[in-house]
Amino acid sequence: MAATVGQRPGTPEPALARRPLTCRCGQTLCGSKAFDGLEPPTDEMKRLAGKTDADIRKWKSTYESTGNAKYRVLEICARYDNQLATGSQPVRDFSRRLDIKLIGDETNRLKGDGFEAKAVRDFKLVGPDWLWQKEVQVRDPKTGKPVVAPRTGKPVFRRYDAHAAAVHR
Repeated sequence: MAATVGQRPGTPEPALARRPLTCRCGQTLCGSKAFDGLEPPTDEMKRLAGKTDADIRKWKSTYESTGNAKYRVLEICARYDNQLATGSQPVRDFSRRLDIKLIGDETNRLKGDGFEAKAVRDFKLVGPDWLWQKEVQVRDPKTGKPVVAPRTGKPVFRRYDAHAAAVHR
């Protein structure tokens, strides 16, 4: 059964979030394709979603913590209005924006994963000496201490697509 976007008490349910969010495979919220066909936001929806970076972060974190697709829709609308207000070449057509930025980006990621797997097979980059998607902690070259991101306070890691493991042993 397809899930419908929920409604938080006291918050009007936006018109573009009333339809079930299902993918062709029949699963609810199967990636970004679940949002294909969303209608452009109404004025009420725009007021609710906002258009600042803070609004985008708020809706994204709320979606990630609750899993409620309504908040993902609000994030999409906030991102759309934000790019209209601040973008140098904004995409004014909402459905085109979805195709380019939301659905297109996910498709590109999947194509990249497939290309990476093919490169591994074609160039025979397998075995104990090759590591893929290796994260290496960044260290200060002068002190040798781990670098910490000033904004988050977390250690900084650099991700390598591929490298020879013998170099970092």
